[in-house]
Amino acid sequence: TSEQLVLVFSDIVNASSLYIDGISMQSDVERRTSTQVYVLSPNSSTHSSSYDSVVTIYLGLNDLNEVKKLRNLAANQPTTYLAIESRTIQDMNGNYLIPIDPSQALPPSDFSQDTTRPTLLSFILDMEQQILTLNFSETVFVDTLSVSELTLQSTGRGGTTYALSDNTVTTDVDGPVITLTLDEHTDVDAIKLLTSLAQSSNTTFLSITSDFISDSNSNKINPIFSTSALQVLSYTPDTTGPYLEGFDLDMDSAVVTLSFNEPVSFQSLAFTKLGFHSDSAGLLSLVNVSNGTHTPPNGSEINFTLTFFTLNELKLDRSIATLQDNTYISIMSGAIYDLALVRNPAFELTKQVTLLTADTTAPNLLNFYADLNAGILTLNFDEVVDSSTLVPAAFTLINSQSPNETHGLTGGNTSSFNGLQVLLNLVVEDLNVLKQMEQLYTRASNSYLTFSSLAISDMTDNPVTAIPISSALIASFYVNDTTRPILRTFDFDLNLGQVTLNFYETVDISTLIISQITFQQSSDSSNYHTLTGGYLVSTEDDTSVTFNLTLSDLNRIKALQIALTSTTTWLTLTNNTIRDMNNRKIVEIINGYNARPVDTFTVDTTDPILLYYDLSLNSSTLVLYFSETVNAPNLLVSEITLLPSHNTTDPSLTHTLSSTSYSPTVYSPVVLVYLSEVDSNEIKRLTDLAISVSTTFLSITATAISDMSGNTITPISEPNALQVTNYTTDNLPVVLRTMDFDLNQGIIQFSFSEPILPSTLNISQFLLLSQTNITLSEEKLVLNGTAITLLPTTSLQIQLTTDNLNEIKRLTTLATSTLTTHISITRHAIQDTNNNYIVPISSYNALQASNFLNDNTSPVLVKFDLNLSDNKLTLYFDETVNAFSLNITELTFFGTDNLTLGPEYSLRGGVSGSPDGTVIVVDLTTEDLNALKQNLTYYISDTTTHIFPTSSFISDMNGNPLSELSLPLSVSTFVADSVSPTALSATLDMDTGVLVLYYDEVVLGYSLDVTEVYIQSGVGTTSNEQRLRLNRTLGSGDQTGTEDVINSAISIQLGSNDLNELKRLTQIATNINNSYVSFSQFSIIDTNSNQVISRPYDNPIRVSSFIRDTTRPRLLYFSLDMDTGLLNLTFDETVNVSSLLHTEITLQGDKLYNSTTQTVSLSGGTTVSRWDSTEVQFILTYDDLNQVKFLQELATNSGNTFVSITNHTIRDMSNNYVWQVSTSSTIQVTDFYPDSTNAILSHFTLDMDTGVVWLYFSETVNASSFSITDITLQDYVTASSNHTLTDSTSSQTDSTIIIVYLSFTDLNAIKSNRLITTSILDTYMSFPNSMVRDMNYNQIDPRPDGAAVQASNFTRDNSRPSLGEFSLDMNTGILELTFSEAINTRNTNISQITLQSNSSILESVIQSHTLINSSIIEEDSYIIPIQLEYGDINRIKQLTLLATSLSNTYIYFPHTTFYDFFNNPVLSITSSLAKRVFQFAEDETRPNLVSARLNLNNDLLILTFSEMVNQATIQLNQLVLHNFTLTPTQSYQLTTVYSYNSTYNGAITLVATLSLTDTNQIKSLTNLATALANSYISITELLIEDMNQNPVYNISQSSAIQIIEFIADLRNPILQSFDLDLDSDILTLYFSETVDFNSFEITGLTLLNPATNTSRSLTSASVLTQQYSPVLYVMLHSQDLDYIKIQTDLATNVNNTFISADTITVLDMNRNDLTRITAYRPLQVTNFSSDNVRPNLTSF
Repeated sequence: TSEQLVLVFSDIVNASSLYIDGISMQSDVERRTSTQVYVLSPNSSTHSSSYDSVVTIYLGLNDLNEVKKLRNLAANQPTTYLAIESRTIQDMNGNYLIPIDPSQALPPSDFSQDTTRPTLLSFILDMEQQILTLNFSETVFVDTLSVSELTLQSTGRGGTTYALSDNTVTTDVDGPVITLTLDEHTDVDAIKLLTSLAQSSNTTFLSITSDFISDSNSNKINPIFSTSALQVLSYTPDTTGPYLEGFDLDMDSAVVTLSFNEPVSFQSLAFTKLGFHSDSAGLLSLVNVSNGTHTPPNGSEINFTLTFFTLNELKLDRSIATLQDNTYISIMSGAIYDLALVRNPAFELTKQVTLLTADTTAPNLLNFYADLNAGILTLNFDEVVDSSTLVPAAFTLINSQSPNETHGLTGGNTSSFNGLQVLLNLVVEDLNVLKQMEQLYTRASNSYLTFSSLAISDMTDNPVTAIPISSALIASFYVNDTTRPILRTFDFDLNLGQVTLNFYETVDISTLIISQITFQQSSDSSNYHTLTGGYLVSTEDDTSVTFNLTLSDLNRIKALQIALTSTTTWLTLTNNTIRDMNNRKIVEIINGYNARPVDTFTVDTTDPILLYYDLSLNSSTLVLYFSETVNAPNLLVSEITLLPSHNTTDPSLTHTLSSTSYSPTVYSPVVLVYLSEVDSNEIKRLTDLAISVSTTFLSITATAISDMSGNTITPISEPNALQVTNYTTDNLPVVLRTMDFDLNQGIIQFSFSEPILPSTLNISQFLLLSQTNITLSEEKLVLNGTAITLLPTTSLQIQLTTDNLNEIKRLTTLATSTLTTHISITRHAIQDTNNNYIVPISSYNALQASNFLNDNTSPVLVKFDLNLSDNKLTLYFDETVNAFSLNITELTFFGTDNLTLGPEYSLRGGVSGSPDGTVIVVDLTTEDLNALKQNLTYYISDTTTHIFPTSSFISDMNGNPLSELSLPLSVSTFVADSVSPTALSATLDMDTGVLVLYYDEVVLGYSLDVTEVYIQSGVGTTSNEQRLRLNRTLGSGDQTGTEDVINSAISIQLGSNDLNELKRLTQIATNINNSYVSFSQFSIIDTNSNQVISRPYDNPIRVSSFIRDTTRPRLLYFSLDMDTGLLNLTFDETVNVSSLLHTEITLQGDKLYNSTTQTVSLSGGTTVSRWDSTEVQFILTYDDLNQVKFLQELATNSGNTFVSITNHTIRDMSNNYVWQVSTSSTIQVTDFYPDSTNAILSHFTLDMDTGVVWLYFSETVNASSFSITDITLQDYVTASSNHTLTDSTSSQTDSTIIIVYLSFTDLNAIKSNRLITTSILDTYMSFPNSMVRDMNYNQIDPRPDGAAVQASNFTRDNSRPSLGEFSLDMNTGILELTFSEAINTRNTNISQITLQSNSSILESVIQSHTLINSSIIEEDSYIIPIQLEYGDINRIKQLTLLATSLSNTYIYFPHTTFYDFFNNPVLSITSSLAKRVFQFAEDETRPNLVSARLNLNNDLLILTFSEMVNQATIQLNQLVLHNFTLTPTQSYQLTTVYSYNSTYNGAITLVATLSLTDTNQIKSLTNLATALANSYISITELLIEDMNQNPVYNISQSSAIQIIEFIADLRNPILQSFDLDLDSDILTLYFSETVDFNSFEITGLTLLNPATNTSRSLTSASVLTQQYSPVLYVMLHSQDLDYIKIQTDLATNVNNTFISADTITVLDMNRNDLTRITAYRPLQVTNFSSDNVRPNLTSF
């Protein structure tokens, strides 16, 4: 329990001599294999240091824990025994302890069991490795562990908690540290799901019960309660992203289930980073997820729902998501994140589906469009369908849900791809039947569709839901047949260069203009080609037209990589391309709008052919001409071979081009190949190849090149080689480019620009010169030699003759380097393979050698002899060497024949008198001879003696250095040494402690046995007081010994024990007369193992030189403990402790003293050491210690802890003063123990009015170490709300008080937090240990959350807030108010804010607006942004004098508008002193037309804008109505002039009454504005401006917006007047609106005279008006005219001409009947013209 081992001895012992590791504990009296043993550690345990028979050992924590780990050791008294070694301790006389053998181990006389309960000191949580490490106060037993008794919690007082499960894995080893491996799925996932728990060190706490674990004596652990939980010591967050383990896909419900290895945040799912694949590599089918619907909650398994479009995209591709084997999902990094505090993105990977649920839902038809013009029914389904399953015969067309006319389709087809929409192409027969039936499919209202379930199926073969007749579906849109010819499809046969155009109707082939057709690479492409012509193939008018492209067009298209595949084949054409049989122009097809892809594409399968080629050896070019465009960038030049004839069989006569030749990257039928120099020269080298047209043939393989469709060229084999068409021969002279000279081998190599013929070599035309233009014969020489090869080559080697080479070497100024090696030649020196002469080189321009190799053949050392008796070294060489070049120091002796093994010795001198020759004899110096003898293992025989000369050892007659050997050379003859050593003299230096013995030859220093050497006072002395035997193992000091050397003088360095003992013995070695040395024959041997001649005690050697001890002691090093103030000084020799003067010692912070150095000169101290020694210990005074701590640059670490002493500080035993250590040469501390005591925060106060916090500490702290951001103000000991300071500042003076000046940001953040710092009751502070450090940077004792400290004093905020400035942004509608402090936005009344146009309400012209429904965007801040409500912002804009600039924007409000968090009201701003805006952004946002409504029943166009607009600026003629859904497209630009009646110009919604002209014109356009689907609007920016003159955003025709509400014309047209001209037989009818001339029925009209009841119902007429208009011109039939003219009382003048009209007479454009005109109230004619035409006799 007390952790002590008390040893009781029989005598007083010296506790300081205790070796704790000599003590071992064992579990029984005799050590057996089962005995548990533990040896105490000196690094763990400490002991008392007194002189007593009782020694107390304080067991260290390590020893205690290790003993407790051994369950059978020291568990009780019977299991506790002690063994002890002799060396363990000594008595006061140095006698060692009698040992206690392990076999006789001693039991304890008293044993106290461990009754202390263990404590959990700290814990470490590693969420990355999922490991919880527990550190206990002592060893605990893992088999007592109950994991479920441990609970993790988020705060020190509770919060979110989680108790570990029994699945947790523990270590199997007892000890003070227990590691728990958390179960990944049971514990780790549960913890991660609790997002407020274990996310950081601030949210990781631990509580345990006493049953959690026990120690080795079954003491239960001290519990840690949940209200005072232990915070984690070290926390490692989870930094590994989750990875997907599997997923399920339900194609019916569109639900995807993702399963991860850990919980993830469902809200973090980024759909765009998901994709479905059909293979694991993600290389095949791919469907990206664009969006989806998240489904909570968080977890390892999350669900989301695919969007309609993504689901259908998956269904559309049958290669994916139909089977488990073709269903994979890939997730990118960042697709989803885990729940860690710093979220970790999921790993990128691809995973196969686990469970795939197939689609079993039947598709449904949503709506359909009937286009009789194109003969197409457009079917729109609620899911993708398989277009190949379409059965047209399953469809029936009917005219109502109770039909009287029906037609079942007889055929049809579709070219639609699988998808949501299928186009059913009606056959001509069905179309003709429909056109014959008057009540079926003539308009939308009689177009219904029914079908059976056989009609079509979805992608998983689910049949469509049938539509019976009773539920027949009406057409959503209907188009009648009035269309210009349209290109239906086109086919392209790239193989034939043939194009077929397919139309919906017969076209006139004579009108075809091929140059109006353009082919392009995509639907919207800048890569296109317009045809230049072609050849018509078709001979008759038909629905298809075929023509052939010209070759140039076809090649150009291929070169542009158009029409290489079906996906790169698109067509556009103008409306002049062709006409139908009625001369109607074709509907144009426009690039980027409706470009048409090819329907049937026939790839080019025709292999290209090499037609002919040209070859120029002058320009090194080969031009290839092909039958079509080829892919020149991919030309494999190495597949082309040149041959001399058709029947060449010898490959050596041919040449295949190399890849070094190349062609430009151009797609063309003509390919230019630039021959590389390698290829060009090889062709020239072959003297029978390509020397004329008749010797130039070419073969090419099929893989050499391909056309643009990948068709390989038609190969040309060698027997069928193609002869050149145009050939240009080589007529360029050859050029000598470089020269290389190898003087070693006597070879000159010339390099030429092209192959030459060696047989044409004229060596006498080559002149070697030392420089250009040399005239001296000693510096030039005509070459003489022969060519090594006779074959054509570009590189020619010439072997010089021996005489020529030697002559060159003789001339010392010639050919010694590249600088002295030049060549000149005449034009006749050599010729190329085409007999072109070489370009001459004159001596003035002689060519310098590029590379030069001098004579480098070195002489070789063959053997050597060594005679150590006569000191001779004899060397033998393989050639004569220059004796004067001998450098003996470049010769090294080796002990082996391996350069890396064994010893080596380089000679330092030697003389040779040998002349030049093959044998050189060297006389060795005595120094070298002795050096060789010094090695006992080597240089002693012929097998251990080798030499290795360097290349500098000697040179030949040409100065070439000696050839270096690969291995050392073994001696041939060796003679050994046999001389024995004799001691000659000795010297003794008591100052340095060195004894030197001198011999007559080298001896082995390491063989010296110092115990055989004595220092004695005289001849024959044997007394212990007068004779000292050297002993190198005595004591703990330095040992006596000598260097491991072989020398004739052996120095013995006396150890400190021997030297000090000599100094103690006053009768020995005090002068030369009492200093003798004796030794035995065994004391040393020479290098040949001969023993030295002995000098016994009665025949000693008196020293020839003696030096007494005059050395002053020196301070070696010191240590300093800043916690205890203990200073320890260590000297190089024993000093007199009683002579210590503390005041002579100074501590300083720098090695070299300067003006800034911080120092403390000691004022005293308490000496701890009690006897003379090399070490002296004392304790600093309290004042000195504090003074040192105060100085920040002194004694804070080993780097700034130095000491200086005066020479009076202490003296040695000879009364020599210590050496001074000056302030400029101080000694740095060796062992430094810094101040490790933490500072403590005593208390703090908070003043919320001034924003100042006062912190009071237990000691002076370092102000510069203070960390503002470590301070957290909170509401209680354990926080439920808090704020951590950010940018506040603090006082900078080191003190016990730190003042914190809260920043504006922090103060407002604290005030805006309603739960903290409202009074002293909710003002607490927490901080980590890093908040501040003391003067030695010891951290402060932390006050974490759960242990926060309450303020000792609190002052509330009493200052009223005020408005500093405000800004207004009329673009965003944000009014931003900046106050002097944070505002409580829950206690505001912004409806009291008024904006006004002047600074004072008293000014004459003023506009103002008080806010109504605007709202505050951001709560609780000193900056209050207010989002002006739509009504507020538009009302302000309507007031043209308010808020248009800085000068007319002011604000005021009463004090009740705002309050701060201490309920202080804001300082009010009155209307007479309104505050002007500080920053103002005028409205620069252009308005948008948000929506439009069209009411043709009331002739109204209603426009709604995004903001208030100025009605006065509207110009309706800048608005155009469009139709984009029907063919042809139609547009109409309004002419209406807008008028309004309002006090204000501003309005958001404008109601325009359309003029009658506009209304009728709109109605006359049958495809425009008849429904929502064909009602679109475009505008220009001139349409209108907002109140700040910002023009509206234009809406282009391509971006036209659809109207959101359409009210059709439901009014019946009215016949307003009519004219009758009987002269021209024309009846003119004037209606109230545009009518449909096609619907006119003349039988609905009756001419009458109401006065006489005479009338004529008209029977027939011709409508002259052929356009939709409010006026109809009708040509009356002669039958009606004749009848009218017979009646004398009808239609003879205005007064008897009236008309009545039935409702069937005519329909308006919305099929409204005419308003009836009865015979009772007929309409009188307006203008009447009687018949004035005279009759003619037509027959008789």
